[in-house]
Amino acid sequence: MQIELRANADANGAPISTAPFNNCVGNNNPCRLGLEFAGRPGQWVMLKDYYFLLRYVDLLLDSGSTPNASTPYRNLSRFRDSAGNQLLADPNNRPALVLSFPAKTGYQDIRASLTIGRVAAEFDATGSCTGAGYLCDNATGSVLGLKISNMAGQAAGINVDGKMLIFGF
Repeated sequence: MQIELRANADANGAPISTAPFNNCVGNNNPCRLGLEFAGRPGQWVMLKDYYFLLRYVDLLLDSGSTPNASTPYRNLSRFRDSAGNQLLADPNNRPALVLSFPAKTGYQDIRASLTIGRVAAEFDATGSCTGAGYLCDNATGSVLGLKISNMAGQAAGINVDGKMLIFGF
């Protein structure tokens, strides 16, 4: 199974180049994400010139059981509350959802790329903006930028080996 999540990016992780995206560069482009925090109405932290790609390749989905008592990976201390009480009566051989990646060489299991060209604060109904701050682009400068990729500017590859069991549902 392959899972892919993209925002404002093409299949290679590059910004969408067609209008109105225009490679997610410049003022008033739609490649942005606004964050408004509780207790701060009308005050927005805007991630501008924003695009990303996250792709899981060959993620296998299966069912299985949790390890038994003789397995060295078993750690009962993970199933205790802050008072030390055991939360799970018997974690042995419980049904589990198994997520795993098949063994392979190279960095092909996960592809990830994130670009945030500008970070700025925007406010509701200020300056030339008459509406919500997340729709405005009054703050054309930036306090931060971020790019996560490999040296060639494409999505970075990650090699993952092993499996994860999810149980208790």
